[in-house]
Amino acid sequence: MNRTLASDFVRSQMQNYDLDVDGEIVSFKPQEIQVFLPGDGKIECRGRVLLKEKGNTRPLAYTAVLRPRTHAKPAMLESFNCTEGEGVSIELVTALMQKVKELMNLSSLKWEDMAFKIKDIKVEKGSLTLLVETKVKQIPSLITELSL
Repeated sequence: MNRTLASDFVRSQMQNYDLDVDGEIVSFKPQEIQVFLPGDGKIECRGRVLLKEKGNTRPLAYTAVLRPRTHAKPAMLESFNCTEGEGVSIELVTALMQKVKELMNLSSLKWEDMAFKIKDIKVEKGSLTLLVETKVKQIPSLITELSL
């Protein structure tokens, strides 16, 4: 999973994310993301971003532990720790949590002529199982080339 996150394709899809923080635009540019599956239904993310705020750009590293949404419970953020940098303002955290909520509530993810809907997630130590419903208009050439 971490090799995929570090791939050229995924890195090209990661872009600046702009947040409106009390009328001011704050940008995040992801630099590195690693995912760990420690067990007990938890996903741990460690990452580094460049944070552009009030004309200044600075690095910020973080560790977050979350539990994905299940049929019985909503998604839960167990912890978020800044591990490098000066930390973040409460206003920025509030705007970031709103953005995360929007992303987690998307009914589907779209890529080219495909739509993916996550129906269920099972997280175990070292293993992530997704039940995904997919609608495909045409199989992308990248996938057909890989299967040859």
